[in-house]
Amino acid sequence: MSTNDNRRRSRRHPARWKVALVLDNPGGEPIVLHTQTVDLSLGGMAILSERNEHQDTEVTVLLVQPLKPGSEKPKVVKARARVVSSAPSDPGHRLGLRFIEWTDDNLEMFAKLLGAIEATRPQPAANPAAEVAPARMAAPADAVVTSSRLAKLRELAQAKLAEKAEGDARIGIEERVSEALKRAYDYLKDFSDQLNVVKPAFKGYTIVGVPDFSGLAWETGRSDYRRREITPAKSLYERITLGFRLSGNRQIRVAVDVTRSARLRQVLSENKIQFNAQEMRNDRGAVDRVNFEFPCEVAASVLLVGEFDAGRIQLRLNNVGHFGVSDHSLAPEAITEEALEEFAGFVLGEHHRFDRLLDKGG
Repeated sequence: MSTNDNRRRSRRHPARWKVALVLDNPGGEPIVLHTQTVDLSLGGMAILSERNEHQDTEVTVLLVQPLKPGSEKPKVVKARARVVSSAPSDPGHRLGLRFIEWTDDNLEMFAKLLGAIEATRPQPAANPAAEVAPARMAAPADAVVTSSRLAKLRELAQAKLAEKAEGDARIGIEERVSEALKRAYDYLKDFSDQLNVVKPAFKGYTIVGVPDFSGLAWETGRSDYRRREITPAKSLYERITLGFRLSGNRQIRVAVDVTRSARLRQVLSENKIQFNAQEMRNDRGAVDRVNFEFPCEVAASVLLVGEFDAGRIQLRLNNVGHFGVSDHSLAPEAITEEALEEFAGFVLGEHHRFDRLLDKGG
């Protein structure tokens, strides 16, 4: 059976729904196109577009069901789709799209909406001959019941298929997230093991007013993971961590005036550096300076957590590359060997960005 046959196994319904197409735009803001559908099916849809998109272009689709009288707000269905055909239209182009990925309960809701369209479609006009011989041409009494039963069964079947498709899609999403986390763990595990031997120097960590906070080098690090068992033979990676400590192998002793002591306390506390502070008083008994003592070291961590419902990975960095915490949302496909190599350079302080991990991270 051809690809075209596969696409058309789902029944198409003429429908004019508003639709927004969100196109990925690496290096810039996503491109959003507003248009309307020509027809809809469980497998895909046709739309009118001013742009002629290339085949295999992937987009995010936001379908808006027409507002019905008495409804509070229209339903919005979200899915990922791929352009599979393009033909000239007046005006613009008619694009054929095939749905490739659904999130949350969008597929089930979409199947029910299509079932409702099917149930309300007008039946073919009656044969004129029925007016001539109504008694002989009239449908059996149970025909309406049979038709109604078939419509309900058809709707239930579509919902069941949608439920199965949603389950299959969710399994695919979970596996992609788990595989990306495993790639990250394998790389970070080897990365930390090698650094535990090499122990390179690190820069980029400064504390204002403490010039002696320098000379840091890798002391120790460890990568770990957490998995969730699905079956005795299958498990999913859920969480990856890399914790490491940098040290200058000495104690820092610094005296600051009382006006700057509160800020230094805050910096040390936020960055989990244990310290002792001793207030020094002048001849009048007033505190005029504070002596601080703390280790010249940095505790840092990388945390990756799978967000299986959203099909994303949350990245949290704590004191990595510099003091501070930052959060990023990543696409599983962005976690490649090349992206991890670039990220390793960021951890080592060789550069200040890791764009490849963030290319599809949103």
